[in-house]
Amino acid sequence: MKNNSLLALTASALALPGFSTNINADTPPINTSLEYKLTSYKEGNLPKQELLAGSAERYDITVHQFSVNVRRQTLLDKVSSDLRD
Repeated sequence: MKNNSLLALTASALALPGFSTNINADTPPINTSLEYKLTSYKEGNLPKQELLAGSAERYDITVHQFSVNVRRQTLLDKVSSDLRD
């Protein structure tokens, strides 16, 4: 069974002209930065005479941090740039 209301609505929506005559692509990035940070930390093992129970091995920590920052032009940037020109 076809839904005639849905078909009519879809047909009329497809027949509408575009609302905007200007098509603008996304603005290119103004500033892009990449950051990578490596942190490594290791504690020395415990001396055998101080060990009561368990392992003598201590902390061994490695951390990797990566970030990407992209700044795009905003409307406020565009207005202030136009005012300077």
